[in-house]
Amino acid sequence: MRKKGAIELSMTTIIVVVIGVTLLILGLTFVRGIFTKLSGISDTTFDEAEDLLKGLEQVDEFLTINPQDVEIKQGTDKPVKVIIANFEEELIKVKAVASSTGDQDLSCMFFDENVKGKAESQEYTLQSGGQKKLVLIAKDNNGPLRRTGCNIVIQGAPLGEDNADTLLVQVI
Repeated sequence: MRKKGAIELSMTTIIVVVIGVTLLILGLTFVRGIFTKLSGISDTTFDEAEDLLKGLEQVDEFLTINPQDVEIKQGTDKPVKVIIANFEEELIKVKAVASSTGDQDLSCMFFDENVKGKAESQEYTLQSGGQKKLVLIAKDNNGPLRRTGCNIVIQGAPLGEDNADTLLVQVI
């Protein structure tokens, strides 16, 4: 009788271990799939942002958005370059602020050295003739197909400078 009980106990233990290992493998596979998708999205976005920051720009306005018009797929994002140029003789302190054009399904946020994913950039001091390049991310939050935009306003602009512009976003 003792041997039969020992066999039943070992069979139950084996079954529990097999089920546990199976659930662990399924859970790890699921989590790995999620992280793979997330890293692919962020890698693509940051690669595009890096490409936008390369090279010197021929800028002739205080505020330049490059490109001025973008297309993004529903639920994705797109980086654009925002360039602030100081054509004054003295240094200026500026800060960029982004907002959507009344669209709750569009997020407009800056990614610079110390500010990641915020509507306001940090404050920069620009020497005479200096430029600051910022990355603005326009992100659709699974809204409908539409034409919308991100308003960019530069605080601290010299008098007479046009301190606002709009990035036009077509969600496809």
